[in-house]
Amino acid sequence: LKLKQARYLLYLDRAEEAKKIMSKLADYSPDATLVRAELLFIDSRIEEAHALMLSLLDSDDIREDICFDAMDIYADYDYFDELLEFVAKAETVLPDSKDLLREIAAICEERMEYEQAVVFYNKLIDKDPYSLSDWFSLAKVEALLKHYDKAIEACDFALAVKENDESILSFKGYCYYDSGQYEKAIDQFMEYAAVTKDKSVAYELIGECYIKKNDFDNALAFFHRALDLDPANSNICYQLATCYYDLGRLKEAIVYLQDTLSLDERDDEAHSFLGEILLKE
Repeated sequence: LKLKQARYLLYLDRAEEAKKIMSKLADYSPDATLVRAELLFIDSRIEEAHALMLSLLDSDDIREDICFDAMDIYADYDYFDELLEFVAKAETVLPDSKDLLREIAAICEERMEYEQAVVFYNKLIDKDPYSLSDWFSLAKVEALLKHYDKAIEACDFALAVKENDESILSFKGYCYYDSGQYEKAIDQFMEYAAVTKDKSVAYELIGECYIKKNDFDNALAFFHRALDLDPANSNICYQLATCYYDLGRLKEAIVYLQDTLSLDERDDEAHSFLGEILLKE
């Protein structure tokens, strides 16, 4: 009960009261060690706190939940290098470290340490080459690094695990799009359209690819197909308006901007765009 009291006092930022309790407590369990380590972090006694954390991993009965609690403390006080060292050691002592590695990879992503996240996702894939989620996570991080070829390769491995996965087919199309490979993106989104129930999204994406290729006629065709399936989508109306404008067909552009605003009267871009066209006219 005293240990729980000390922990709750820490939650309330009443560290001095927690410290008094722990100084009198003859409890050296992993949970008590975590509280003592956190108190040391609060006092900026980083080396002592880190040594205490690492000592947890020397126990024969170290538990995964204790490792997660330790990682939370490192993350809360922003000691990232020490956290990496802790995870490296924990990986060698836990019977199954996959969940731990996923957690540290997520922390790396949150901190935008994408190169480090790639390292951990590759470790996970080494442990389980058939993990769909880890291949997909790797693809997303590689894309954030603008390593689009590697992201596409990771998508291909994921699709080998689960063929026709909608999320991965779509994401692979985005990778082609973001890397400027618009023809391949079109083919990929067509493949996505063949398996998804939400075909309007796929057709809209294909239309955006054709806009990038300055092929406005094909863009119009796909935007119209998308709008037929989702007539209440203001964004598709706006895309149609931009295509008609680029083709010099201002009357149609005005109609679809008015449709955009009838669906979303707070669309400031549509108001501005329509105002400019009306001013020209």
